[in-house]
Amino acid sequence: MDLKVILILLVLALMYFLTYFYKATSGLLFYYVQSTTYIAVVLLAWDEVRDYLKYGRFTVIISFFTLGYLSVYVMLGFWSGFGLTPYSTSPMGMAINVIHAASRICALEFLRAYVIHMLKYRYRRLAVHASTLVVWFLTWFPYPLLSLTPSMDSLKLAFRNLIPSFISSAFSTFIVLNHGMVSSIVYNLVPQLFIKVMPFLPRLGWFIEGALNTMTPLVGYSITLPYSRVAERNVRRMRSEVKRITRLITYFAAVMALIVVFQGYTGFRFYVISSRSMEPALSVGDIVVICNQCKDINVGDVVAYISKWGVVIHRVVELREDQKYVITKGDANRDPDLEPVPFENIIGKAVLRVPVLGYVSIFLHEVPVSSLRALLLAPLLALPIALYVFKRLKT
Repeated sequence: MDLKVILILLVLALMYFLTYFYKATSGLLFYYVQSTTYIAVVLLAWDEVRDYLKYGRFTVIISFFTLGYLSVYVMLGFWSGFGLTPYSTSPMGMAINVIHAASRICALEFLRAYVIHMLKYRYRRLAVHASTLVVWFLTWFPYPLLSLTPSMDSLKLAFRNLIPSFISSAFSTFIVLNHGMVSSIVYNLVPQLFIKVMPFLPRLGWFIEGALNTMTPLVGYSITLPYSRVAERNVRRMRSEVKRITRLITYFAAVMALIVVFQGYTGFRFYVISSRSMEPALSVGDIVVICNQCKDINVGDVVAYISKWGVVIHRVVELREDQKYVITKGDANRDPDLEPVPFENIIGKAVLRVPVLGYVSIFLHEVPVSSLRALLLAPLLALPIALYVFKRLKT
């Protein structure tokens, strides 16, 4: 594998780690380290993608389209109301936010163009899919959807963030392929700068915001398609791809809705075993299905209940005081739990065990994050990048 590809993969891993796992002791350090990583991606991909840095009539068109989106966004704010921005409004804070947003968008679009450049001549369709998915994956964190407690919150997250970001990534890939990287940077960066510098922002509900951010790239695709440099055959192919992607999104939304309905109306919930207190009956990484309508609790049943430490899944070993309390115990524990469990604290009874599948949720939720580890990791990844850049400058 080419050295540059390895370096870019390392930088992307570092970028993802810094974005979603690294907890900086200083807010300024957080922005500084992330912006430096984004700039490293731009420098590494520069030679291969600089031919994509072109602009023209379409850049003007996409600029007006983006301003139109912001106009609709603000008008919806007059209907739903405005709130204070969560970002700093001081000159220094605004400058840092602008630099951070600009470096991030440039890094993502340079990465998109790099993937397209590496694959499009031999695997054009793969180039489209890979560039869309890679950038999309780097813009969101999957834990809320993989926490294995599907709920209305997960559905809101999918509709508000996951689906719009995927469609927007696909539209950005379409722009880069046909009109270059400057137009895609304008399309993605202008709304971010607006959000970073405005002291007041519209307070849109999750449905309105999700619908707006989903429809915007679809409308943009419809408007800009006549200006594309693609043949009619490729247009038909791209339309078929859009239909296929739309079907996948529809299926995904339907599955999420079914999960929410399943939990809400059937009374079943999913929990992941993260301790060894119930071994060998329940092991770490198992998924347990809890029926919250099964209230006929007997000795020997495994129940989930709410305690001061959160949700606990243990076995009932004794019923007390006319079944107003139960005594629970972990199978691997020597003694029963210290406090009796009131019946009203019992969520439900375990009815099904699915082994192993919960490890993904455990990893995403409990991955250890250390500032010291991050500070040690950053120089190790920065060293080969520096050596590569020095070699390029020398030659």
